Amino acid sequence: IRDSNYSGVIGVKAGLHGDHINDGVGRYAKLDQHHLERLDEGGKSDGTFYVSVQTNPSPVPGKALKPAKITAAARVIVELDGERRHPKFEIETANRRVDASFRQTVEQGQTLVVHKLVGLHTLKPCSGAPDTLDDAHRTIADLASFSDDLEPSALKWAEIWEKAGIGVTGDRLGQQALNLATYHLFVMGSEHNDGGIGPRGLTGETYRGHEFWDDILYYPGISLQYPRITRSLLEHRYHGLGAAREAAQKHHFQGAMFPWQAGIDGDEQTQTTRFNPVSGKWDPDNSCRQRHVSLAIAYNVLDYLETTADVQFRGMGVEMVLDICRFFASMCERDPQTGRYSIDGVMGPNEFHEGKQKCGVRDNAYTNIMLAWTMEKVERLVTAMKAAAPLALEAAYRNMGVTEKEMTQAYDHWQKIRQQLSLHINAEGVIANHADWFDLKGPDDVKGREVELDGKVQDLFSIVYAPGRSDRRI
Repeated sequence: IRDSNYSGVIGVKAGLHGDHINDGVGRYAKLDQHHLERLDEGGKSDGTFYVSVQTNPSPVPGKALKPAKITAAARVIVELDGERRHPKFEIETANRRVDASFRQTVEQGQTLVVHKLVGLHTLKPCSGAPDTLDDAHRTIADLASFSDDLEPSALKWAEIWEKAGIGVTGDRLGQQALNLATYHLFVMGSEHNDGGIGPRGLTGETYRGHEFWDDILYYPGISLQYPRITRSLLEHRYHGLGAAREAAQKHHFQGAMFPWQAGIDGDEQTQTTRFNPVSGKWDPDNSCRQRHVSLAIAYNVLDYLETTADVQFRGMGVEMVLDICRFFASMCERDPQTGRYSIDGVMGPNEFHEGKQKCGVRDNAYTNIMLAWTMEKVERLVTAMKAAAPLALEAAYRNMGVTEKEMTQAYDHWQKIRQQLSLHINAEGVIANHADWFDLKGPDDVKGREVELDGKVQDLFSIVYAPGRSDRRI
């Protein structure tokens, strides 16, 4: 603050507020949005203060979820014309809130600079880490000023924009959208993060920060600019391999079945029921049947290895892809009459199709094509590793709990699968979304029909076939 025409006392208040709610998503408005419970808050007259809260886990049948502790500590530094001042702070506390205020006399022409430094630490249950309050206080004690902390961050972001930024001429909104997308990727995508990139990243509450299959859209581009980041993200997926193997076994399959909505530990977070805010009812949610998420992970591994030739990652990469192929191979069923293989009970990227009795569809085209491609690609990778990295391949087999003989037999079986995996194509060469696609009703079949939806009688055609959506089938 620079006083150009004023002399007197200036009052400044800084605070930490842990009483906010998640209200950025309209359809969640009726749900309980208070996710943080009070633990403690306080401060001192020297300008240090803190808030400690814990998460409020939802009751989930069969899971004893425990809260995580979150602490934010702050320190305010005051400078007048470049010299440190040490005013006495007044501390005001309330439930999950703390404010620190001070008053400083200034003369006309003087510059008052206020630095607010915050350290944020979390403690997951049973992590054995030190108390979050001590960690947060140590963080702010080690920071000299906001400027000192800002400078290395600004230099890093300048490097990111230099490599990954895209300039658009004559389209201000397009430029803004590209900048947001780039920021979205790299604020979460970091070689220092043990986590993935959620569909909304840190810019929105929708999807709750979970990881889906969207990785297949981000990673190839990141690999060209910052391969270290892609490797860190893939290593995070590798850390979830144990949970993926457990999920496959739970569903009586082999290999690894990665979750549709992955949490930080790689476990399945997809709900089995979904609240419909329009009807007020809880409907079944079968989106967890989107097994193609594992194929997106396999694609990213193979693309990364091809782009970077990272020999140090080959062992982890091939282990993931092989166990993903083992999972899908155990899902395949062979028709003795046609000799063709089918995959049943899945949901493709088109989430409007849940199958008969909502048990998934058979032979989703995207899933089957991606599997055939993955099996062919990993066969080439294994051949290369047998010659160039046999020890890494042997280690992958050990981690998978299989022998070289078993895998040799598996490769022969996979070759038959990928050559005979079912696709349903009509006489015009159109590939069906799934096996029953051509039996469903199209636009001409539903004109004039009315249905009751959310308590109201509505025209079926106007609901399903909005402009530009004549490709839909019901």
